[in-house]
Amino acid sequence: MEKTSQPQKKSKVKTQSLEFHQFSNLEKYHPYGLEGKYLNFYLAEKNRRKGFIIAKKDNPTVYLFIEMPKCWGPPGGGIFLTHTLKNLRGKSVCDLGTGYYALNAITASLLGAKQAMGIEINPKAATWAKKIIADNELANVGVIEGSSLSAINSEEKFDLILGNLSMSPTPRAIESKPKDWHDFAGPTGWEIIQPYLDQAPAYLTDGGSFRLMLHEFLGITRKFGRIPTAFERFKRAGLKPKIIGKKKIPITHHHSMLSNPELRKHLLRVYPRYLIKDYLNIFVVEGEKVR
Repeated sequence: MEKTSQPQKKSKVKTQSLEFHQFSNLEKYHPYGLEGKYLNFYLAEKNRRKGFIIAKKDNPTVYLFIEMPKCWGPPGGGIFLTHTLKNLRGKSVCDLGTGYYALNAITASLLGAKQAMGIEINPKAATWAKKIIADNELANVGVIEGSSLSAINSEEKFDLILGNLSMSPTPRAIESKPKDWHDFAGPTGWEIIQPYLDQAPAYLTDGGSFRLMLHEFLGITRKFGRIPTAFERFKRAGLKPKIIGKKKIPITHHHSMLSNPELRKHLLRVYPRYLIKDYLNIFVVEGEKVR
């Protein structure tokens, strides 16, 4: 999840046309212009508690209210991954790095999943996510505190595993300093993602899929250095990759690996052929388990 400092596009909503009568300060929310076919997001307040609403586009009476803690803002660019979710009736879903809101897990439930599980390393975020689940009485959603799929019962299988994980290439000198949980992902940016990628096939059903949101500099199909591409990594893990989404978002100071001089220098050492621009291409890559 991202803090409150990202650009937002807001528009006033006529509450009388929706079933949100108990909410105030209702505003449609699509950061960076990110919108999808199946969901609408709104910023809202309920009994002076600030939060946001996720509602189905085809039936806005079906929605969830997510209260925001004082230390965290609404979801940012990661909402792009959430917008790739659609009808999940009867499916089981696992959300990696589920964050303060268990966003993809609770959205999966909203879209019909029979079961959704979130994994989160940050204990404060995991505790708040459990509160969100309890507030919305989502009996089929759970959160486990952990840093790998091994935190889940080894016999558990999912139709979809997805995640928006830390991917900022970071020199060791910075990585050892105190940091936000969502920042810094090892020298290449793959050090957090790769263990999940290696584990995923063992936790997928036959025909199940592993889905990641990835930044362009990591190399999706094209190498920007000597580091293997995302497609190469998916194939080595026994997954058949394809791009299911691509979006251009503006660079903000939140993107520390591009605005911090030390991180920027390190990024270009690891990915020397990557051209830093005033925007960032983000991709969603999905790999189906090879039978």
